[in-house]
This record gives sequence, C-alpha cells and structure tokens, in this order.
Amino acid sequence: MVNDQLRPVNDGAVAAVHPQLATSRQSGGFLRRVHELGVLSHRNFDLYKYNPANLPLVIMPPILFILLALALFRAGVFDLNAGNSAAPLQILFLIALSAFIFGLLFGVQEIVKEFPIFRRERSTAPHERTPR
Repeated sequence: MVNDQLRPVNDGAVAAVHPQLATSRQSGGFLRRVHELGVLSHRNFDLYKYNPANLPLVIMPPILFILLALALFRAGVFDLNAGNSAAPLQILFLIALSAFIFGLLFGVQEIVKEFPIFRRERSTAPHERTPR
C-alpha cells in the first residue's frame, strides 16, 4: 500500500484532468517563496498557540544544551594562553554536532507530523495507477 502511495504521479494524466494543477508547479520566484514562508510560519505559530504542550519540546533541548555546555567548560577556554588546546575544538565539535542533531530531530518530527496529511492527499489526488 505504501509503495502505491509513493509511486510518482503521471503528470500528463493530471494535466489532462486538472490543468490548474499542471500550471501550479511552476516556480513563482522570490515573492512566491516569501509568501509561502509567511503562510507556513503563520501555520506553525497557530499550531503552537492552540497546542502549547508542544512548545517545550521545541524550546527545551537548546536550553538544556546551553546549560550542559556551561557546566562542562570553564571560562577563558578560547584564550591563546589557555593550557588545554583541545578544549576549544571540543566545544566547537559539540556545537556543530548539537546543531546537526537538533536539525535532524526537528526535521524528523515535522516529517512524521506531515506524513498522514501526505498520505491523505495522495489517496484523494487524481492519478493513474500503473501496474507493477
């Protein structure tokens, strides 16, 4: 069932049935992208406004990371006369790794939230099923 849902859509069949769908895939340039960013940002703010239980899940990991980094490393680590030359590299590695992990986790969270919507839209979209 999932394989059928993830199969690419035959664009010719969609264009014949719904011509407005075929023209909607064109890139609209910078202004269209800014508008899309505004619409999606407004949607996300509304989601957090009406479901505030999800807000700590987004805010707390970076705060906990900052507190952990402050507890692990002492002041003056980036001074040129510091005795431990590996400490600045460890801090930079920790920052880069945490940025990657936070991005990955928040991205996966968004994908998981949107997958039922994708499945619903894919099941109702007019497309031609091709045999295997």
